[in-house]
Amino acid sequence: MSRLKLVDDAAEGEAGSERPGDRLRTVQEQARILAREHVEEFRESLLSVAQQARIIAAGGDVFPVGVREIALRLSLDLPERVQRMEPLVQRHWEGRWPVPAPLEETAPKG
Repeated sequence: MSRLKLVDDAAEGEAGSERPGDRLRTVQEQARILAREHVEEFRESLLSVAQQARIIAAGGDVFPVGVREIALRLSLDLPERVQRMEPLVQRHWEGRWPVPAPLEETAPKG
């Protein structure tokens, strides 16, 4: 779900008193938040399709042979592609807002 909120007519009058540069920064920040959410939804969708593909690939004769072969390839390829996206996403948003650390790095050292 998006964290962006629609602006009602009363709030719109307040926004009109905001300086253009401030308004621009606000809109840009909202666009970055929305883009980040969209990328996360895309990532989750790819992983979901990979899971569905694994089920079909393992489904035996219930599914057509060609469909099982495509599903097998997707079940192997999609998780790798998601992994390749991670550093791209982190680099893009680095310094703009915190990127959650991988679970391995969050464990206390000692």
